[in-house]
Amino acid sequence: MTNTIIAIPFDEELAEFIGKKGSENSITFYNRKADGNTIVAVMPSSLEDKFYALPQCMLVADRIIVSTKSIDKALGEVLVACSVLGKSVVFTKDNDISNLLSAIKLENYSFCDTDRLLDAITEGKAPGTTEQKRIDLDKAFNVKGIGTVVLGVVTKGVVKV
Repeated sequence: MTNTIIAIPFDEELAEFIGKKGSENSITFYNRKADGNTIVAVMPSSLEDKFYALPQCMLVADRIIVSTKSIDKALGEVLVACSVLGKSVVFTKDNDISNLLSAIKLENYSFCDTDRLLDAITEGKAPGTTEQKRIDLDKAFNVKGIGTVVLGVVTKGVVKV
């Protein structure tokens, strides 16, 4: 069983293909359980209003899924961010962007058809180590009758409750 967090920078249709829409604030969560695997896709709710949501999504993700349906400035910004982060990136095969990728020297990437995307997301996911732990927190709030609720992502290691 694997738990995979992926970032989908700007394609809501692709995010809805990955999973069912969940919590929405500055970041929208899409959740899916299949074959013992849990996939959580995170996507910025609005690129215009909340500029910080895009880097947040990309930082907490294990992999970044980039739609190549539209070749525009948003795609260019995401390509530069992917190059800086050095994370595994999967591109859809909607348009050929190999020239752009060679120009920015992106190394850890692959192309995938949409129908094979779920397999591409879960393959190659390394199990977390228990030596070091890291939990990135998004927000915390009080719920009457329950107590404090904290929302976040375990980005390194395993946390047992």
